[in-house]
Amino acid sequence: MLKSVSGITDEGLLFNKTGLNPVGFTIDLEELFDLVKQQQIKNPTRFENQIELINNNGQNYLSNSDLINFSEFSPYFNSHQIKVSLKNEDIVKEYVLKRKMIYGIGFVLLLGVMFFGLILLAQNVKREKQMEGLRADFVSNVTHELKTPLTSIHMFADSILLGRIKSDIDLNRYAKVIVKESEKLKRMINNILEFSKTESNKLTYALETANLTNIVNETLKEMSYFLEINNFDVNLNIEKNVFAKVNAEGIKQTLSNLISNAIKYSSTCRKLNISLTKNVSKILIEV
Repeated sequence: MLKSVSGITDEGLLFNKTGLNPVGFTIDLEELFDLVKQQQIKNPTRFENQIELINNNGQNYLSNSDLINFSEFSPYFNSHQIKVSLKNEDIVKEYVLKRKMIYGIGFVLLLGVMFFGLILLAQNVKREKQMEGLRADFVSNVTHELKTPLTSIHMFADSILLGRIKSDIDLNRYAKVIVKESEKLKRMINNILEFSKTESNKLTYALETANLTNIVNETLKEMSYFLEINNFDVNLNIEKNVFAKVNAEGIKQTLSNLISNAIKYSSTCRKLNISLTKNVSKILIEV
C-alpha cells in the first residue's frame, strides 16, 4: 500500500508495508508536480496561469475568489494542494471591460437600426396615407370634371333633338360644341388610363419621329372653342417643320392639360402665350 508521510515539505516517503521485508523510497514532490502539470495542461488559454504546489499542513484551503482555485494534488499526498491562479488579474478585468464595451456598442447599434427602421416605417405609412388622400382627391376631381362635358353634350344634343335650333348656323355651332366636349371627355378618360398605368408601373411610351409643329397646331385647334368662350387672347410663336422623336399622343395630352389649366386657373389676365422653338441642342415648348 502506498501512502504519504506528513511533515515533509519537499519530499514524500513511499513504502510498501506488505510482505516480510517492508521497503520504501523518497520522491521529489516538485518534480512530480511538474510532471503532472505537463500531462494535465494540454489546451493553453489566452490567459497566463500561475500553478503552485503548496503545503497545507494537513488542512485543505478554500478559495474566496473566482480567480483562484485549490484542488487536491493526490490522495497519497494529502499534505499538499495545487493552487491555480492568474499571474495578472488585471488581464481578466480588461477582457471583461472590452467585452462589455463590445456588447454595449452592439446594443446601441441594434437600437439605432431599430429606431431607423421605425422612422422608415412611419414615413412609409405617412406616404401611403398621403397617396390615399391624393387618390381620393383625384377620383373626386375626375368625377366633377367628367360631369361638365357630359352635361354640355347632353344639353346641346337635347336642344337639337327637341327642335329648339332654328338656324343652320346655331345647329353647326351646337354640333361643334358637342364634338369639342366629346374630345375633352376623351382626353380625360385617357388621363385616367395613364394614371392607372403609372400607379401599376406599366406606363410605356412608344417613340417615333413626329412633326411637333403639327401637334401643337392640332392641339390648339381642339382647344380653340374653350379659349374663345373664355375670351382668351392667344399669342403664338411656332416655328415650322420642327421634327423630333417623341410620343405624339403624350405631347398632345400634356399640351391639352397645360392649356386647360391656364383656362381654369387664370383670373383677370386672359392671355395665353404658346411658343415652339428649336436651337442646336434642344427643342422648347412653352405655354
